[in-house]
Amino acid sequence: MTDKEKKEDLRAVPADQRSQGPNETMMISSSELAAKIAAGAAGTAVKLQGTPKLVGRSEAVAGRAYELTKPKTMIGRQDSNDIVIIDGTVSARHAQIVNDEGVWRVVNLISTNGTSVNGRTSVVSYLAPGDVISFGRVEMVFEAPESERTLPAGGARRSGRGAGTSDTAKAVLWAAAGAGLLIVLGVAARLLGLI
Repeated sequence: MTDKEKKEDLRAVPADQRSQGPNETMMISSSELAAKIAAGAAGTAVKLQGTPKLVGRSEAVAGRAYELTKPKTMIGRQDSNDIVIIDGTVSARHAQIVNDEGVWRVVNLISTNGTSVNGRTSVVSYLAPGDVISFGRVEMVFEAPESERTLPAGGARRSGRGAGTSDTAKAVLWAAAGAGLLIVLGVAARLLGLI
């Protein structure tokens, strides 16, 4: 069997059943990504004052508290992240927590095992004090001091329809467009026999 045949044979085996090859990259269709983005951000936008924190609940992070002092906080297994979680269910660059003028949200970076808030999986979810965020199997609680809490931003639940497109949704759309272009170019190169 040639190397090319081995590569094609490996692609025929579902990722979760492979004994070799890439097992950490999640492949999703552009229609699935578009549907997740169209669904909009989950949860209710709540404006907070001050500095919230993530408090670890799961064994990998139990007892640890991480203050969210940056406008964007990267979370993942890789040492270059702001919050490093050493756990096999956490991707190298798993998620990002974003502060948009006191309105906090978590953005899943298309991680292998997903990110959920209070058991609900979404690409983008607004955060409120007491929300439980799961990065893979690792759970953390989003907390803010009682005196720092304020009312829901805009007073309404946001949905993807008629609520405008957030910067995060735009970034995800551009990333999806770029990924789609790379796929098209790869297919074209393969058809032309360049790879």
